[in-house]
Amino acid sequence: MDHLQPETVVFWIVAIPAACFAFLLFVVFPVLVFVVSLFETIGVTRLGPLHSNDHIPPSRALNYASNQGFTLIGQFSDQEKGFKRSLISLALSADRITLLLVLHRKVGGKYQLITRYSGHRWVITCTPGGVQDMTALEICDSPPSADIANLVEHHQSRLHSFRSTPIPFVASTLLADLHQHEKERVEAMVKMGIARYTTPNRSRWKHTLRGTARLTLSFYRSMSGTYARARRALARKQEFEWGLTKDPEQFLITA
Repeated sequence: MDHLQPETVVFWIVAIPAACFAFLLFVVFPVLVFVVSLFETIGVTRLGPLHSNDHIPPSRALNYASNQGFTLIGQFSDQEKGFKRSLISLALSADRITLLLVLHRKVGGKYQLITRYSGHRWVITCTPGGVQDMTALEICDSPPSADIANLVEHHQSRLHSFRSTPIPFVASTLLADLHQHEKERVEAMVKMGIARYTTPNRSRWKHTLRGTARLTLSFYRSMSGTYARARRALARKQEFEWGLTKDPEQFLITA
């Protein structure tokens, strides 16, 4: 038996991991998203006081927001149990236009900047990786970087593109506003046929088969969008580094 050529060895060294990655990305992950979404029941978010044994670690996002004039409104927990339970901090900008929501989790922690408009529409800028909302009530976007400074800058640039006037938040009604918005969002999904309530008091819900299929497709689109934004960010970074390291005169056409 002839020995394998070096080119063949290199090909299989590259091809096997690439095939495994493609199998995970296009087969395993979508199946997991589909199965979990189909059977998972979700509570309509309602925030309450922290438990006596809850501990919220220091947050870079909260520290940055404080330096930008945000005021910490409070720290709360949702009504989920076990690993799904979340600890949440809320901070409000000085003009009360932007709400910072920091989700504290051991795994999957993130933060959002929220501004609300008429028609129950909320403009949300959040850390990358989330699944897009399937209703028209949340207009979500994520910058390539999860750094809080980039998030704030990106959110402000989005607000400048809207012609409508934002509706300020009121600190004393923040918890009620968040709960009401979540109820309206779930109700919209139920009317669209992509969700259904699982309790008589409508406190919990789950995706329908149609909703699960749409969520899986949204998962694909979200991954593609994140990859595209990351490539654009890398290209901008390389252009910037090129400009710093190369002599601008080399681009001039001389006589």
